[in-house]
Amino acid sequence: MKLRQHLYHCLLVAFMSLATIACNSDDDSSKNPESPSNPETPPSVKVEVTMKDAFVEGTVKDTSGNPLEAVTITSGDITTNTDKNGNFSMNKIADASGRFVLKFTKNGYFTITRSGVFNENLSMSVVMQPKGDSNTLSTTFSSTADETLEAEGMQVDIPASSLVTPDGKEYTGTVQADMLYLSPDNDNFTEMMPGGDLAAVRSDESDAMLISYGMVEVSLTDSDGNPLQLKEGEQSQMTFPIPESMKSNPPATIPLWYFDENAGLWIEEGEATLSGDVYVGNVNHFSWHNLDVPAERVTITGKVTDCKERPVSRVLVTVEQTSAITRSDGTYTVYVPEYTPVKVTVESEDYYNYSPEASAEVAGQPGGTTVRNVDLELPCLPVISGRVINTAGSLVISRIYCEYDINGKSTTSDAAYTNATTGEYSLRISPEASGPAILYIEPSGGETVTRGIFLYGEDLTVNIEINQMIDEKADNVVTIKDLDGNLLTAATVDPATAILILAPNALAYTATVQMCDEGTLIIGSETYDGSSSSAEDVSVAFYSITYPDNMHAFVCETGHVDIIERSETETIILVTADGKYTDASGVERDAVFTATLSGKVSYSTDGVRTNVTDWSSLKCGAIVPQLKVPIDLVAVINTMGMEIETLYYNGTRADAEAMQKILLDNGWQEMSADYTESGFTVVYMNANWAIVSIGYDENGLEAPDGNRYPISVVPMV
Repeated sequence: MKLRQHLYHCLLVAFMSLATIACNSDDDSSKNPESPSNPETPPSVKVEVTMKDAFVEGTVKDTSGNPLEAVTITSGDITTNTDKNGNFSMNKIADASGRFVLKFTKNGYFTITRSGVFNENLSMSVVMQPKGDSNTLSTTFSSTADETLEAEGMQVDIPASSLVTPDGKEYTGTVQADMLYLSPDNDNFTEMMPGGDLAAVRSDESDAMLISYGMVEVSLTDSDGNPLQLKEGEQSQMTFPIPESMKSNPPATIPLWYFDENAGLWIEEGEATLSGDVYVGNVNHFSWHNLDVPAERVTITGKVTDCKERPVSRVLVTVEQTSAITRSDGTYTVYVPEYTPVKVTVESEDYYNYSPEASAEVAGQPGGTTVRNVDLELPCLPVISGRVINTAGSLVISRIYCEYDINGKSTTSDAAYTNATTGEYSLRISPEASGPAILYIEPSGGETVTRGIFLYGEDLTVNIEINQMIDEKADNVVTIKDLDGNLLTAATVDPATAILILAPNALAYTATVQMCDEGTLIIGSETYDGSSSSAEDVSVAFYSITYPDNMHAFVCETGHVDIIERSETETIILVTADGKYTDASGVERDAVFTATLSGKVSYSTDGVRTNVTDWSSLKCGAIVPQLKVPIDLVAVINTMGMEIETLYYNGTRADAEAMQKILLDNGWQEMSADYTESGFTVVYMNANWAIVSIGYDENGLEAPDGNRYPISVVPMV
């Protein structure tokens, strides 16, 4: 029991701490388009795409600052759309080898791909360029004649009879050309450019940070809208104007780069040469191309607060050619080139036109440096804050914004999102706002709720109750009722990420972890052999701690599982259990747990190894500092798309404490979730999104080889 509880507890702590699940998509890799044979062949960038849980929200506007409705946002196999205020949110996105990738499309606008270092909580501001503006060109021409496209001094030459269809056949006919030139002097540069952090890969496959001298997108289609490209052996000459801000001492040559939309990175491809007041270079395919000077990367971090030291979330921090949106705690991270002095600014128009602007100067730093605590203080604006409470019993993440009038003109505030674990929210409004106003509360997956309020130009506290009932008869719904049949709580399980189910394995016990909308469900059996259609004495644990006044816990060791349907790819079970239920009041009562769940079988054991002496052979070897070798036994458990290695040692409590000290000495921190039961103690350590548990029991923990080992280590990496 202790070994199973150890793994359960480690899984629970890991997922409650990281708030993310790695769920592999059916197609877990993305193939790059064939690299063009340019004067210099660009490096090959291998990308593995995994769909991951992450909360992403943002706003999409046009170049005039107007919100864009019905923009389609795609990330991997997930798609959503912006609402009437240009806002969107997603709970799962694509992780392309450590970078998030989102594509924004809308008819009449240039498509834009945004990318950056993957994070489970992301806020972003995107500006889309309408076709037909001064820095764009939309025209048609004959494929059999030479053509020069031009916008704001940017020229792209297309040779006659040089275009082919997607199947490689030469195209003859009318060509639709759409071209966008983006200068670094453009006020919206940081929110319009592909990617967003100017991360790049050089021809020698080393990483780089770019300083842009301008970028261009060229899109060519046939009369039916099918894409056209240069045929093999053909080249297009590109002529880049030098931006006004960069005309002082321009270098003789600058590398050219193209944007790989699968990897979310700029890839080096040839170079352009200074000729008078322009740069000229050749490319052999059309996409986004960038004229950039490479450098190593410097990281800048800081926090934005107001005059009352309250964090300012969702405000744009601009740092020369890059920018970032502050997180819910007001912190931000940006990347700049080495030895480049920069100014960190929250611009006036990005914070209700405040004055004077807050900024901080950062001197140029060597590559690889991190400059911390570059903090900014903004003036205090009126704040509407409070909590959203769901009287149906489960917290629902909600987006909130306020509509009010300023001098007779209707105005909408920036949106805020409730905290996933507390239900709290905070949004700022214009200091000129006064009089009647309307709060809009949009629960995730629910109906919009409105609340009339009155603004006085001062801070206002508004707590909001909503009632989002869950259909307890639907599939993938967990319900807990008291003995009189009254509903105590209900929670849904996303069938796309449901992890099932009971399966025989060498450890003689099974753990199933379900991440519900409102909590974590853990199911296990030490006796099920995988052959029967039911299982007795199944342990069930359900945890929901999404709101201090709305917490739920259910525990049972004698539940029952019926296997309703089973195939090679999916199993459906009915779980019933009589156990103990505890809510936020701390009152324990008898309760009945019921859930019908379906999902893919994903729990198995890959066997064991004994006397392991090579630490680097472990999955955790590159992340966790080397502990003790040799390791008496290593058992690899494959669950939820991750390999969890349990390490077993014969040793004393002092040996276990020595392992803890190794982690502490290497910058790991001890978490508060230490767990003790009947002489069994487990300590949890974390660093850089990895978690390791070190358990000790002088009586020993039963292992897959039938022996008992006093020390167990479970790295969650």
